[in-house]
Amino acid sequence: MHVRTHFLIPFFLCFLPAYTVAQQAFLYKAQVGPVAASGYHRIELPPDLVGRLHEGLGDIRLYDGRKREIPYVMTRQTGVQATAFITYEVVRKTNVPNVSTTIVVKRPSRQPITALGVESQNTEVEKKATLSGSHDGNVWYALDDGIRLGNNTNATTTATLQTITFPLTDYTYFRLVVNDSTSAPLNIRRIGNYGQTNASAHYTPIPGLQFTQHDSSDHYTYLVLNRPSPARIDRLTIHVSNPAQFRRQAAFGHKFTETVARKRHQRPVLRQSFDPLIPFTLSSTGDTTITLPSVLTEKLCLRIANNDDAPLRVGRINAAQVTTYLTANLQAATTYQLQFGSMLAPGPVYDLAFFNDQLSGTLPIASVSNLTNWSGSPLSTSADESTDPFEFHQIALWVAILGIILLMGVMTYRMLTGMTREQQDA
Repeated sequence: MHVRTHFLIPFFLCFLPAYTVAQQAFLYKAQVGPVAASGYHRIELPPDLVGRLHEGLGDIRLYDGRKREIPYVMTRQTGVQATAFITYEVVRKTNVPNVSTTIVVKRPSRQPITALGVESQNTEVEKKATLSGSHDGNVWYALDDGIRLGNNTNATTTATLQTITFPLTDYTYFRLVVNDSTSAPLNIRRIGNYGQTNASAHYTPIPGLQFTQHDSSDHYTYLVLNRPSPARIDRLTIHVSNPAQFRRQAAFGHKFTETVARKRHQRPVLRQSFDPLIPFTLSSTGDTTITLPSVLTEKLCLRIANNDDAPLRVGRINAAQVTTYLTANLQAATTYQLQFGSMLAPGPVYDLAFFNDQLSGTLPIASVSNLTNWSGSPLSTSADESTDPFEFHQIALWVAILGIILLMGVMTYRMLTGMTREQQDA
């Protein structure tokens, strides 16, 4: 007795990856472009999009009209400290033909230094120069009278940076005099030095933030934050309308409501608790802005300790996210699509990430529009949140399970029918 059921195996296996596919499917989409000219563009991501990405922000893909995946580099303008060439201010530049060129520069700080960088156009001409320093720009003191500039070429750029070294000094002004008695002057483009620069973070406002204020009997004020659709908050600014002078200890955290069981025949009671995450001082003489670690707008709360003072009157609270954008090579007159929002989609790996330093500078901006869920409903309200990602994957799982159960039932029925027929034939 043998019942042939191997022909059903392909149908059985087709259900196995159903849940995995559902987990990696993107829930939302948006339109990018078209752009006026081909080349690299910045695609700035709005708060309604960033709020629907998972914690690593890697569940987003860019596709062209032919459904081809377009590589990108994601940048968050968080502000960093870096070493960069700092160009000094040119206070005076004079040229006496066939005699000399004199350049006076001013440093932005009094931090002692031991070198200057002089960038000049490539040349094979060498010139003698002298360097002196001054605290006020009027009285000058010698630093080096044996400098040789020029006679340098660069095969990859049109200019070369030469370093002039000298003893440690804190002069504010420097004067460079180049001898031009034997040839035309050098094309000196800038003078400066390498130093630490602090790039400020850039923020994008998050509209639609709402809050309710509750002044509790325990001498605390609770500000419960909410927004119709999710967003990732990196900064909050609290505007207090009254009183004019205040200094209160505050904390940012989560507020919970829990049911506490009581004795038999007594109704349970609701108890609220607060879990502080980030303490800070709210002061009229200081900054009323708090920086957050990119938190989602879910069960967020600010707690202000009033002590014996009257509660503060908060007029408004402004939220912002760190400006987040994708850099990608876009073609003119082409519409692109962003797909985003997935529980398990891994972050993409593109070669473009290794060339990010070559994509810096001012780039044209490509707009993002028409944010919708997969069925095409706009994401401007909380209506799209009725299909929660977790709920979506749960539904997909149950569909796959029911499909497998149904298939197994059909297989069992056919096996039993085959056995019955074989017994009747016997």
